Amino acid sequence: NGSLMREKIRDKSASRSWSKFSKALQSTEMGNGGNLGFYFDVMEITPEIIGCHRFNAENHKVAAFPGDVEVRALIEGQFMAKRIHAEGLGYRVMSKTKILATGGASHNRDILQVLADVFGAPVYVIDTANSACVGSAYRAFHGLEGGRDVPFSEVVKLAPNPSLAATPSLGASQVYEALLPQ
Repeated sequence: NGSLMREKIRDKSASRSWSKFSKALQSTEMGNGGNLGFYFDVMEITPEIIGCHRFNAENHKVAAFPGDVEVRALIEGQFMAKRIHAEGLGYRVMSKTKILATGGASHNRDILQVLADVFGAPVYVIDTANSACVGSAYRAFHGLEGGRDVPFSEVVKLAPNPSLAATPSLGASQVYEALLPQ
């Protein structure tokens, strides 16, 4: 659902161009002037919601945003929702937190920058396609090696190291800590 919605907003607000989508992220300020958006084309499990929900800086629901604001609202909203969900499960963003981004969006440095800023953590990527399949293969290999008798770290010790793709911008934590409760 996340990637499909990014494509839909890209098509509508950035003339079907990932380059224009990235320029929209670059041209808008961190925190989007207080404009927040949450976009769900299909029913989600968590949160159990559907539809496009946009709120201006005064926290009033609005029907639409200008194109650049829409793009940033989408990306910030997706990552803030993920952070809120993770924290609701008991995870905490700490100084040693690192994020490994995979999938199509992991190739867009501007999206990764927003991810780093929202979580206040460095973002790493691996140069591999079909990362879910690779992870499944490592888990299967771990099972073949005896599972409990062999630490998973032993199975993946020869895996390629992730590379740093984005670090949080100065002042990002203050911006997003203020927006997350909204």
